[in-house]
Amino acid sequence: MGLTGSSGNWGPPRPSGGSESMESIKISVPTIKCGGCVAAVRDALEGVPGVSEVSVELESKSAEFVLAGESHLDDALRAVVEAGHQATPN
Repeated sequence: MGLTGSSGNWGPPRPSGGSESMESIKISVPTIKCGGCVAAVRDALEGVPGVSEVSVELESKSAEFVLAGESHLDDALRAVVEAGHQATPN
């Protein structure tokens, strides 16, 4: 017996439900000044339903994440603002 899946495909499971879309998003966060800011923005984004794969960069003052399903970019931007930072889509 070999180590192959029934379809021959390997990798993370894909969401079921058919029409769920995923979109890669990059936003500008010009108020990031330190590691604490990076952590605050990351935590804020990770708390938004439908947001995953969050990466926040101090040098570029930006954040990237994946937005899934019917989640809205406005919710992610609002979370960053509520964490005390400015946020605009790129």
